[in-house]
Amino acid sequence: MKDYTQSDFPQYPPIQPRTMFDNLDDREMAAANPQIRSFLQTAFMMSCSHAYEVWQYMVSKGYYPLEAAQPDTIAKVGGMYQVIPEDQPQIQQYLNQYQNPIVP
Repeated sequence: MKDYTQSDFPQYPPIQPRTMFDNLDDREMAAANPQIRSFLQTAFMMSCSHAYEVWQYMVSKGYYPLEAAQPDTIAKVGGMYQVIPEDQPQIQQYLNQYQNPIVP
């Protein structure tokens, strides 16, 4: 049986973006081009939405049992995150600039 925890493809190491260059590699071009960056962001959001829809379908068919988490567990996980005040001008500016592509 094949080991599905290992990829057949080589892993690419993370890179430090260069500030002085004569030519760009594919990752730098994608990050530097706002249209490509926007396309990739939209593709990621749509992929996340699709994955959630598949999960909802599988729950509805009984493939995954769904039960509510215990209140103490919810409080513990919620305590790891800080509340983001969405009424701050910089947050509103970001939300206006980058609308969620999957929400009408």
